[in-house]
Amino acid sequence: MNRRLLTGFATAALLFSAAVPVTNSLSSLAPHYAATHVAEAALSAGQNSFLQSAVPQAQAAAYKYGVYPSVMLAQAILESGWGQSQLAQAPNYNLFGIKGSYNGQSVNMGTSEYGSSGYYNTNANFKKYPNYQASFEDNGATLRNNPQYYIKTWLENASSYQQATAGLKSYATAPNYTSQLNSIIATYNLTQYDPQISYVNQTATAKKAAAVYNWPTDPSVAKQTGTVKAGQKVTVTEYITNYNGSKFAKTNLGWLDASVLGSTSNPISGNTNTGKSTTTPVKPQSPSYTPVKASGSVQINYVPGYNIAVWNQPGGHTTGELLRHGTTWSYSAYAVVNGQKWYKVGSNQWIMAKYTAAPGTVKTTDDNTTKPKSETSSNQVKLIKERSVAYINYKPNYGIAVWAQPGKGVIKGKYLPHASAWKTYGYAYVNGHKWYNLGGNQWIDSAYVSSTPVAKPAQTKKKSQSYQVTKINGIVKVNYLTGQSIVVWSQPGAKPTKKYLPTGSSWKFFGMTWYQGEAWYNLGGNQWVPAKYLLVQQ
Repeated sequence: MNRRLLTGFATAALLFSAAVPVTNSLSSLAPHYAATHVAEAALSAGQNSFLQSAVPQAQAAAYKYGVYPSVMLAQAILESGWGQSQLAQAPNYNLFGIKGSYNGQSVNMGTSEYGSSGYYNTNANFKKYPNYQASFEDNGATLRNNPQYYIKTWLENASSYQQATAGLKSYATAPNYTSQLNSIIATYNLTQYDPQISYVNQTATAKKAAAVYNWPTDPSVAKQTGTVKAGQKVTVTEYITNYNGSKFAKTNLGWLDASVLGSTSNPISGNTNTGKSTTTPVKPQSPSYTPVKASGSVQINYVPGYNIAVWNQPGGHTTGELLRHGTTWSYSAYAVVNGQKWYKVGSNQWIMAKYTAAPGTVKTTDDNTTKPKSETSSNQVKLIKERSVAYINYKPNYGIAVWAQPGKGVIKGKYLPHASAWKTYGYAYVNGHKWYNLGGNQWIDSAYVSSTPVAKPAQTKKKSQSYQVTKINGIVKVNYLTGQSIVVWSQPGAKPTKKYLPTGSSWKFFGMTWYQGEAWYNLGGNQWVPAKYLLVQQ
């Protein structure tokens, strides 16, 4: 193969996806789009199609093996690039990068691993499945059948998806695997597919005899450890309600199908079967509170272009609904829990008072919350002509995506760098969100725009790096995200250039080196790329 010279210029960036802002301390907050189902609004057509196919299969497998669907979906998204990787597509259907063979079937492919010296490339045999459902089921079986590694990912041992992802540290070699999964789950609101877990402390009477199991899984996976007799009283400390309506109850005997239990009451002191005091641990419930009737209104005071979460009760659980910065809401009561004030803005809908202010006092830099009369509530785009200058305010050394339509169709290869300035020819609102037009079919999200110049990051001089180059020849293939590119660097770990290599392209290399524990390949002259985004072809 002839050597490909890196002389072109492309405006692609090393972005995980279309300009998603860095999350802050409010973990329940989705990054943008003020809508009840934030994830759907932020998804591309391909991502939405993948989720529609994957969600029911993930829920079925997660129910069978007693794990979190959100975690399985995040793994599938991360490992397969939303189902676009070669390993994930037909005829392999491996969404989780699981190695080995499945019913004797496997496929050998290149992969990047992380070791004591950083990332390195190798080849391995991966399981080959007949369909995606088999891939989800095998992943569930892997988590449930290997307690020495994954016991902390089980529903009965993890009270949140964050605890479950923390139990996956040994699943992948990447050091940031857990944080990547958490980011995906939060960004795309994947917890909406999880079962409901509630912690109680009550007694119940069995309506009929039933089997007792060791796990809250499908009976084909769990082991029967005993039986409960009709009329027998048990102590219940936890319920897990699944997507299909089935419900597991954790009792002092083990796990039961909750449908066999009759009336419940507060627990009596001691265990009703033995007369001894129960030792079953009871996890804390959501804090109790006393609503105080009051009427008024508050304005959301958070970060322009962002939202705050709505909770089912003060200190309880987030509902998935979001209220945008600058919008005004009426409340009918308030409550104070653990010294923190909450406002009730609807039935089982509460918000933290610390993210509110008196109406009319909150300013927004992008005027997202002031909708002109010409705005429509549909997805139709109506351009309001107005010339101005947009200053990109995102993250130093990164860029934001340019869209063909507001919220639809990211234009490949077009990104606007942080702190750059661009002429705008108008704006439009779609589903309550403001977009700026740069001319023709080019739109940018107002959430990443400032009306005043943005300071460029200070340039600090770095000492020249020391590294030893090993001469070696071969060919590498860029293995990143579909439709994205990786940057070329003037030297390992420093001085990124304005040259980019698209995913799937192949290049000759002439040497390699290690810098700060990470491998880099030289493509000729002062042209370096990190090994973690490459597959060595020969």
